[in-house]
Amino acid sequence: MEVPSPLKMYGLYLEAVNDYINESYGEDVWRLIEARAEIPHLKFVRHQMYNDNLILRLAKAAGEVLGKSHDDLMYAFGVYMVKRIGNYGYERILKVLGRNVRDFINELDNLHEYFRFSFPKVQPPSFCVEEECETSLTLHYRSTRKGFTQFVKGQLSQVGRQFYNTDIEVEILSKEETEKMTYVVYKMNFDNAAFKHRMPQQKTAPGYEKLPMKRGIFFDMFPFSVIFRQDMTMYRIGDGLKEVFSDLQGKKVNEEFTL
Repeated sequence: MEVPSPLKMYGLYLEAVNDYINESYGEDVWRLIEARAEIPHLKFVRHQMYNDNLILRLAKAAGEVLGKSHDDLMYAFGVYMVKRIGNYGYERILKVLGRNVRDFINELDNLHEYFRFSFPKVQPPSFCVEEECETSLTLHYRSTRKGFTQFVKGQLSQVGRQFYNTDIEVEILSKEETEKMTYVVYKMNFDNAAFKHRMPQQKTAPGYEKLPMKRGIFFDMFPFSVIFRQDMTMYRIGDGLKEVFSDLQGKKVNEEFTL
């Protein structure tokens, strides 16, 4: 008997899986998969919470019906999820998160924090970039979920193609699973020319209190930043935040945000 997962995910993931199967194989095949997975016929609601196990059960059932491997299907689900982002109204946010692939990957945790505005119960993974060079970077992924390694791999590959016209080859260097955590190290191989133009770290000289970089560079690095005066009036907001809340400038932080 399957033990229910204590983790929940929003219906937009299941909605994307449903649409992928319908578009790729037809509604009749979806009905077969739905029945094989022992999931009652229903329409997934984007902002409703569902058991994490549902998407894994659908992948297992789809593999049995279609004769495809679990890994291939989870990868395809991840690719399709990114393709559907535009239909959910988030493509603009993803594009302003970075001017290139490396900027985007370095801001993944901030992206999930932004999604909390629309999905307050989201349980996001954690990403950390290490060992970067002009042809690749190493990405460390930690999550309380199990079974989504290939799903994330598909998402990473599609982000490069869809938003930056960049082909990314994603390798899985290592994977560890414990009772409470999944830890995966991905290597992303791509033209990482932006790495050459990164700003070298500078040490602040004693007594030098100004920010040791140009203002434009700072706001490129932190697109969701806010600068406010002593009276809490926001007089400069990052371009990413401006895309979402265009009328924030000149208003007070404590009147627009709950701290």
